[in-house]
Amino acid sequence: MSRRLPVIPPGRPAPLTGAFVPRELPPRPGRLEQQLAALWTPRIRARLLQPRHWGDALHLRRHYDLQELHPNELMLDYRTGKLPDCEACVNVCCTGAHRVVLLRLVDVAALVDAGLEEFLTLDKPVFPAEETAANPALGDLVRSEAWRRMPVLRQDATRTCTLLREDNRCGAWPAWPLSCARFPYSLDILHMRVFFARSCGSVQQAPTREGRRREARLVDAVVDAYNQRTRDAVLLRVARPELEALGLARFIRWD
Repeated sequence: MSRRLPVIPPGRPAPLTGAFVPRELPPRPGRLEQQLAALWTPRIRARLLQPRHWGDALHLRRHYDLQELHPNELMLDYRTGKLPDCEACVNVCCTGAHRVVLLRLVDVAALVDAGLEEFLTLDKPVFPAEETAANPALGDLVRSEAWRRMPVLRQDATRTCTLLREDNRCGAWPAWPLSCARFPYSLDILHMRVFFARSCGSVQQAPTREGRRREARLVDAVVDAYNQRTRDAVLLRVARPELEALGLARFIRWD
């Protein structure tokens, strides 16, 4: 079962530039990732209609749009063919406290399938109040339920992702998280637009057929990241027994 929306053929998004682009298609989701995907059924979602979950349903509807997002609903607010030039990057996006990667359940499952669970942690950086006040996006993140409950990728003492290899390649690929797969494309859900994050300064223009395919992968990952976060919010509230049975509950903070 594919975990991605049908913008391009199923499979995890591939790295995007230069030597990072593999010739082969990314592998299919692993066993745990497939089992997690199989949880997302009408029966699970119908639990929100049960009296014991009415409070959960109210909370979710207050904080989330439970309708899944589709790529054709979005405005692409960047020049066609604008892509990150990872090989020319002078500001590695895997370094810095602000760049800690918050994971989704599907990311956790993929990393466990790949034997990389040691790189997951519930310990997160603590940001001063003045810092979150000056950076509304950061403030929204650290106040979110996902930040409180979900793990992140472990960073070292220099606040660099521990999956970043000496050659600046990702040690998790192709099991890298959706937040990494879609960067630097970002979603402004209020205005229903995809934009190119200004924090990425390494840019190339590739208005070619392959460039459009890479662009489609990025947009696809943006949409999937949004939808997976909403799915997580529902599953964390109504499917704890199933998450425990899959062995995923140990990566979640439940208190």
